[in-house]
Formats: sequence, C-alpha cells, structure tokens
Amino acid sequence: MATIGTTRLNFIIPASQSPKDLLIADYSQWFSLENRPALIHITVPGSSSEISYTFTKHAINSFNSNTLYTNCSTCDFSDLSDGIYKIRLESTAPFELTKYYLKTDLTELEMGEMLTQGGFIYNNVAEGLISTHNKISYYLETAKYLCKTGDINEAQRYFQEAQNIIGNNCKSCH
Repeated sequence: MATIGTTRLNFIIPASQSPKDLLIADYSQWFSLENRPALIHITVPGSSSEISYTFTKHAINSFNSNTLYTNCSTCDFSDLSDGIYKIRLESTAPFELTKYYLKTDLTELEMGEMLTQGGFIYNNVAEGLISTHNKISYYLETAKYLCKTGDINEAQRYFQEAQNIIGNNCKSCH
C-alpha cells in the first residue's frame, strides 16, 4: 500500500449475533504506519483493567471469553457479558482512537425468550409482553446511542434500567 497520505484510525464493532464473540473490524487508513505495530486494548464491563493484543490491520479481529480472560475455571468459551466495552486502538504516537460498545446479545436472547411466553395467540398476556419488550428496546437503543456519542454514565444508566425490567419480567424464562 502507499505510504503517502494522512493516517486515520477507524474501526467498527459489527454485531456478532453471538454472545460468545466480540468482533472488531479495521477500517483505518494506515499509510506511513502500515508497517508499524498496532495494539487493541479492551476493557470488559465491570473491569478497570485493559487487555491488550496486537491488532491485525485490514481484518476483522475476533475476541472471546478465552482471549478476554472472562471464563470461569470449569468452562471453555463461555458467553461474554453484556455491557459497555471500552475499545482503544493505538499505533505509533499520537495515533489513538477510543470507542465504546454496548454488547446486548444475552439481553436480546432474554427478550426473545420473554416474547415466546405469550404464545401464538394475541391476547392481553401477549400485549403486556410486547409493551414490556418495547420499553426494554427503548432503553437499549437509547443506551447504544449514548455509547456512540460518549455519554457512558448515562448509557450505563439506560442499560441498567433495561436489565432491571428484564429481571423483573423474565423470572420464569429460564
């Protein structure tokens, strides 16, 4: 690739549709940093420590409970926690980019399970479940937006409210 141009770091976090994976896709323009190392630093929900890896440029980097050290002592490839992930990509100074991502795969599975309890016939029970589902979706979508705009405290507040509603309404799901 050419080494002339302005370096611009960029990555996206595509929805993996799996609670077991966190995907990070590189969309950077590396130019003069093409042959320099790049690192990805990930802070999982509830932790204050970053986990660092060499970042593969021009690729989708995949992380799981083994690579993020979130497995319990007796399981392999467990589900990753839902919540806000802090992801920081860096290369030679001063090139660094931090983004936040709200992972909701487990929450969405619980929401689906909750909806199926209403059965196929639309009735008062189904109407109540749909109303609850819509309320949870509202909180989750707002939290995702707030993550993207960097308002992490408020995003956490909305996400926690969605979790509270699921906890109160989905006790018989499992």
